[in-house]
Amino acid sequence: ERETLEEIRQRTSAYFNTQNRAVNLQDYQVLALSMPQNFGTVFRSYARKDPTNNLGVELITIARDTNGYLVVSDNVLKNNAEIFINGYKSFSDSVKLTDGNIVNIGVNFVIVPEPDINPNEALIKAYFVVKNELDISQSNFNDYIVMPDIISKVQALSEVRSVAEFNIVNIAGTVDGRVYSNYEYNILANTKAGVLRFPETACWELKYPDVNIVFRNA
Repeated sequence: ERETLEEIRQRTSAYFNTQNRAVNLQDYQVLALSMPQNFGTVFRSYARKDPTNNLGVELITIARDTNGYLVVSDNVLKNNAEIFINGYKSFSDSVKLTDGNIVNIGVNFVIVPEPDINPNEALIKAYFVVKNELDISQSNFNDYIVMPDIISKVQALSEVRSVAEFNIVNIAGTVDGRVYSNYEYNILANTKAGVLRFPETACWELKYPDVNIVFRNA
């Protein structure tokens, strides 16, 4: 999938900073994302100190399948990434590639449409705002979702008077024949003041927005 302008800007700027060698943790993240396409494509990467090796770097990666859904990077991709990164890493560094986790989410919300407005029209417009705000291009490792920001954008619609309810839920396993990640995450325990935080080792994904966004009028 084509990169967004913002992704190109960030990756290009960071890549120049590496000066053809990996010096810090961000350099390793950028290198994984900057591999030539014939090596495969890493969707997101996160580098941290290897907890088992003081001189090591743990590089956590996640990829996408042909449908655009998040998947664990396969062995071929990880092997290619390791070969590519070894050409830039410090001699003393060791690099360990590990799989990132996928937190599949769903959204439930209720709106109050403005009087004299077609309530279905208000719902559809609200749905697309939520869908766009939670597009997979927004997801990353060590990420967060600010729910009040999404609510305010829905309420900014001229057809919507207010958002009566807005909740994000975790979906795991197989549900109605749809396959999600088996990774379970406690949304409530990790939400504070409307900010939902995710682990540094996980990316969130609204996998099936047409099904996993549940909405109605109050």
